[in-house]
This record gives sequence, C-alpha cells and structure tokens, in this order.
Amino acid sequence: MLQPKKKISRKEIKEDKLVTRTMQIEAWALENKKSLTYVVVGVVALAVLLFVWRGRVATAEEEAATRLANIMSVYDAGSWQDAIDGVPSQGKQFGLRSIAEEYGGTVAGEFSKLFYATALTNLLRYEEALRVYEDIDHDDRLITASRESGQGICLEALGRYAEAAKAFERAAGEDPQNPLAPDRLVMSARNYGKAGNPEQARDVLETLRKQYPTSAYARDVDRYLAEFAS
Repeated sequence: MLQPKKKISRKEIKEDKLVTRTMQIEAWALENKKSLTYVVVGVVALAVLLFVWRGRVATAEEEAATRLANIMSVYDAGSWQDAIDGVPSQGKQFGLRSIAEEYGGTVAGEFSKLFYATALTNLLRYEEALRVYEDIDHDDRLITASRESGQGICLEALGRYAEAAKAFERAAGEDPQNPLAPDRLVMSARNYGKAGNPEQARDVLETLRKQYPTSAYARDVDRYLAEFAS
C-alpha cells in the first residue's frame, strides 16, 4: 500500500497554508504601507515563510531523486515490472509508480513518470502508458519533448497515426536542439503518411531538410519524399 502522498502540485502549492499565510502577510503589508515599521515586519515575515516553504519543496525533491536513483538499476536492466513496483527484497521499496504518485510536481517526480510510462510501453500496455504521459506536467523542455515523443510511440502502436504524427512533430518543435529531433520529424512524416496525409508528411520532411541539413536523415529526405509522391 502506498504511503501518504507527498505530491506537490501547482494546485496544492496555491492551497498550502504557509503560502496562503504568506499571501495574507503580503497583502496586509501593501494595505498598510504608510507605516514603514509595519511594512518591514510584513516583508520579514514574508521572507521567513517563503524560506520555510522552499525548504519543504527542496526536501521533497531530494527524496524523490534519491528514490529514483535507487530504482534505476532495475529499470536499466530491463526488468520493467519490477522497476514499476519496486523490489523490497533488494532494498528498493519504492518503484517508479509510487515515486511518480508521491512526488509529482518535482523534477525527479516528473522524470519518474517518464520512466514509468516508458516501462509500461515496453510491456505493451499502451493505454496505461498514455494516461501516465498525459499526467506529466512540467515546463522543462526535455521532459515535455520526451512526453510528446512517448505519446507518439503509443499512439502509433494503437493505430492512431494522425495523432501520433502530431505528437512527434510537437516533440521535435519543443526541443529542437535535442539530437533526437530529426528522428522525431521522420517519425512524424511516417505517421502522416500512414494516416493518408502525404502533403503534411512532405511538409515535415522539408522542415527536416531545412532545420537539420547535416543530419543523417536529411541526406535521405529525397528518398523519403519519393515515398509520399502523389
């Protein structure tokens, strides 16, 4: 059974009592700014409460990172179900699922979701993997692009080619400096072709040629284009 969740979502942050109290102090300080003494008191209190709140976030991040690092050897070995569930007999009580559920909102927690979804994908549990991918919420480009690409893989496996094509295209656009971006554009074009949209496939391939002229894929663009010739 999972331990009480320690997930720190944006909603929970807004509702956190410490943050609420901080906002109250800040508002009070603004309303009474004619009194310099009161303003100083309000600012000091605000700083103290923000320090406490940040400490809580840092602790959650550290715990999530430690637990994720502990289970990664199981994941790297390709033991997907054990990576998801954890292996208590090996001192790995926390699997990817529990880390993702308890620490969502932290960077390590969101990476745990990525690995969790990938493990489900490798187990051919595409619908479940999609639900985990959809729950990933972080503004880091690597995380966002990996989420979109992972969704594309699942959608393609489920025969939802048009959706897969768009997901791969978004992944490439989200993190254009990523070495995988050209590959994602090729996968996007391939799925547009499978979906019966050769024109969109050609547009994506032309983008590939223009943005990544030195990539191995760019050298084969003409061959790919021939596959979608009308």
